[in-house]
Amino acid sequence: MSYKGELMPSMFSVRDPTGHQALRRPVAQKFSMSSIKAMEPFADDCNDIFIQAMKDLEGQDVDLGTWLQWYAFDVISAITFHCRFGFMEQRQDIQNMISDISSALEVGATIGQVPGLHPWLMGSKWLPRFLAWQTLVHVPDPLRTVVKVCHQPPRRVALDYLIMPTPI
Repeated sequence: MSYKGELMPSMFSVRDPTGHQALRRPVAQKFSMSSIKAMEPFADDCNDIFIQAMKDLEGQDVDLGTWLQWYAFDVISAITFHCRFGFMEQRQDIQNMISDISSALEVGATIGQVPGLHPWLMGSKWLPRFLAWQTLVHVPDPLRTVVKVCHQPPRRVALDYLIMPTPI
């Protein structure tokens, strides 16, 4: 992944133990038990929406894989941005985020099988810029879509989202 034209290291791409530790240390606290328990109300709200949707769709064919993916995205966005993306409420892939991520993963899988392609594809400084600039072909950019959605004014922020419970 690049930022301002420079390739950016991540916890998943850095192979050096010292570099990995430096990237992991600032976020490790967020995965402690007390932090995870403080996030539970965000999942509870999504549980209620999911259960109600399943009751509404009772007797109909339901693609559970799709619904669970929507559930996961809404829970993660509620925890991360204090605002659900709304996949479950709208019962659709909002702005093709999930399908774009799937397409990006296919490219990643190809590069994983043929690593020599990486410098010529998304490892290039120029190809991602060109693809973002051109308008003839839709090129999935899930990160840009998520950032765009997250910078919109909050749509479904309830008071309980603003008050994080204190850990017990």
